[in-house]
Amino acid sequence: MDAMEVWMESVSSQCTPSDSMGKAIDYAYKLWPRLRRYTLDGRYKIDNNTVERGQRPSVMGRKNYLFSKSDVGASDNAIFYSLIESCDLVGINPLKWLNFVLDNLHDDSSQEEIRKLLPYYYKKNSRVNTCEFFFAINKSAYFGWLLLFNYSHQKSCYGVGNCLPLAYYGSYATRIEGNGKLCFISYDNVDGKLEYSNPNIGLFFNARGSYTLINDVPLFGYRYENNIYSIVATPQKANNRQVLASAELSKAFGYGKLTMTIGADAMRHDYKAWISEQVADGYVDNYSAKFQVAFIPTPLFSLEGKSTFHESKYTNKTFRSLSSSPLRSFKHNLTMNFMPGNFLFAWTHELYHSNDHSVSHTYFSDLKCTYTHKRYEISFMANNIFGSKKYERNVVYSSTIQYTVNSLRPREFMLEVSFSL
Repeated sequence: MDAMEVWMESVSSQCTPSDSMGKAIDYAYKLWPRLRRYTLDGRYKIDNNTVERGQRPSVMGRKNYLFSKSDVGASDNAIFYSLIESCDLVGINPLKWLNFVLDNLHDDSSQEEIRKLLPYYYKKNSRVNTCEFFFAINKSAYFGWLLLFNYSHQKSCYGVGNCLPLAYYGSYATRIEGNGKLCFISYDNVDGKLEYSNPNIGLFFNARGSYTLINDVPLFGYRYENNIYSIVATPQKANNRQVLASAELSKAFGYGKLTMTIGADAMRHDYKAWISEQVADGYVDNYSAKFQVAFIPTPLFSLEGKSTFHESKYTNKTFRSLSSSPLRSFKHNLTMNFMPGNFLFAWTHELYHSNDHSVSHTYFSDLKCTYTHKRYEISFMANNIFGSKKYERNVVYSSTIQYTVNSLRPREFMLEVSFSL
């Protein structure tokens, strides 16, 4: 840097302010104090390429983010994207961080407690050892391949509440009996991703995979009597494992006027459970596939559709009678948006069908009209006016179990007014 500054001083006397070299040197002189700043501390970067890379997902997906519906919604989206990118920046898994936040964020949390939930403090306070391999090929400044592998080891305390030496009620119908022993579990995780992006032709591809081994997981016994569901700690421990794989391919046509996306996910979770006073082996398989299309011919109109297929199956290798047959479901969404000026008219159709004969077919149709101003927003909604049922079926999946929830979809007219203070 010092040698370059001496060279610019010697050359500047031979150039006029109007020629190309003189303009370049004058520009460099104006920014020279800022350019030298990165040499003062090794933590400083010579450029802002890290920030630019962090903005890439938002830039590539901006056609999907057109409909924040209000200034407040756009602000919330920006905060959420910033937090997720912060997880990538400090090298932690965003899903694990979100689970940690949802488990520890409460209505009465103080500002200091909320601050300690941020990604930086989560990594600082977690006992995590990480090894990462990164490889990228950029054929130009506009497209290229990205390959990333990551290994992490984490050790943490398993639910203090489940280790208390007494029985307590987690809800009015759930009783938990601890064994008085504080236990720790460890995670070994290997994950990787392969990405290709070419905004020039509107082609994007990503594939992800992970393998997680969970060691020393305590086993619990379960019983139901006198309308009380009891969870009882046992001295038994087991090792569980989970394998995840996903891929997505997206293609944009006509400068983003038409975007088509296909994707698939697969998960297997092998685990052990305490059943009938013995350790039982079981696993859960979840598969899903989706097709998504967005058609935006003009700024005034858009058509968005998404079809999703899901299949899940639980298998108990020790007690075959507890195994379930595959549950398959299809869900289709179609939304038409008309956006003249500050108005948004949206008509959404939902169709669900599955081999679950209790609720095999459902259809819902919702209408919404919204007027948005800088300081307020007014919405009129007609929900489920043309629907076939007043309840919708939702299947909730976790790593070990699945269960169904029937939630109310009332036929209603609603007026909503919101203000920005």
